[in-house]
Amino acid sequence: MGEKESLPLAALEDVIREELASGGSAVINIRGQSMLPLMKEGVCNVRIVPATFPLKRYRIPLYKREDGQFVLHRVIRVKKNGYVCRGDHQIQKEFPVTDSMIIGVADARIVKGKEKPLRSAFALVQGCFLAETAWLRGMARLCIGKLGRLWKGTKK
Repeated sequence: MGEKESLPLAALEDVIREELASGGSAVINIRGQSMLPLMKEGVCNVRIVPATFPLKRYRIPLYKREDGQFVLHRVIRVKKNGYVCRGDHQIQKEFPVTDSMIIGVADARIVKGKEKPLRSAFALVQGCFLAETAWLRGMARLCIGKLGRLWKGTKK
């Protein structure tokens, strides 16, 4: 049995868009750490389905930035001229993410061959918690960093 070949998302973009346009879905690999702890690189895949606009808060769109980078981040606020998005493991917000940038939305994560819906009550509570406590995690990182520098005797 051969090893699975991993293609960059850019090489599959047209196929994914075509599949979603016909009402189908696509499964993509997770790359990076921005959506920890919910989605972990090498462990989790995500099923992407067509988006229904306007997106609701806490949905997780797959979108393409102007620089061509593909991103899977959570909607933390819906505004008239776009969405404010952020990775669950990040404090930096991204705005505007517009409907035209969105390819689809994450519907389920797949871990060890088992689908875990992202619209279940548990997933929505977890997503809400991660979105609403980002500021707290940012403050904790700042404090831990300052304490570490104090411990080592450096100033900043």
